[in-house]
Amino acid sequence: MLLRENNTLFDSLIKNLENNPPLYDLTYEIIINGLQMPFDPHDSIISLGRLYGVFKQNGTVKVHNRVYEQILYNYMTVRTLREQLASKPTHASYTYEKSDGSLDLEKALLRFQQFLREQYSGQDPQFLERQ
Repeated sequence: MLLRENNTLFDSLIKNLENNPPLYDLTYEIIINGLQMPFDPHDSIISLGRLYGVFKQNGTVKVHNRVYEQILYNYMTVRTLREQLASKPTHASYTYEKSDGSLDLEKALLRFQQFLREQYSGQDPQFLERQ
């Protein structure tokens, strides 16, 4: 229930990471990629993470508590997925217009051919739901 809640503590935690890209990157590496890093209180990024309550000292750099770790894991996962979706080409990114304003017929036909292969391929004729 706590993870589904939207409150100022979690908002502040995420805002502090968003406003400090090196801190976000280090936290991402620790949470998502499982980075094991020795705790050095003199390191500026680790010190900043400790100041904001993101990190705790435990021999290695660790996220302060399990709730923070789960909140940040969920947030970073969704953010990464959104970035991946944003980088995919959309239908609007297919332009069939030449620089002089005329139709690039060859490009349009090649894209239509690709579309037909994707949609009407004979690989799964028994799977009617796809058709």
